[in-house]
Amino acid sequence: MTSFKRKKEELLDVIRMWSLDDILNENLFKDQIREIPRTFVSVTHYFECFRYPFLEEIRAQLESCLNRIASAPRFNASIEEDEKGLFVRFRDESVFHPSMGDVFLFVRRLTFLTQPT
Repeated sequence: MTSFKRKKEELLDVIRMWSLDDILNENLFKDQIREIPRTFVSVTHYFECFRYPFLEEIRAQLESCLNRIASAPRFNASIEEDEKGLFVRFRDESVFHPSMGDVFLFVRRLTFLTQPT
């Protein structure tokens, strides 16, 4: 594996480990971000200086995306099946009329969280 591929995998591993609380935590990298020097002693030093600012930028972008999702229009829908196959039934079509390019996020209801054991 090349050095670049290894670093890319390491970055993805770090991001995959973030919890939702981590993504929403604006102070996640507060203690790791240092002032970036004007000169660098090596290429490795250069990349290390930008490591945490880069991770913070990724975290902030993910937080922004989550905030946009949270404020997006919502409506009740269910996935059902008939003799022709699966289809989506919208319970209140007057709330939201889909347009070309709209993205749908379906969340499975976690009934085990609301049912008594």
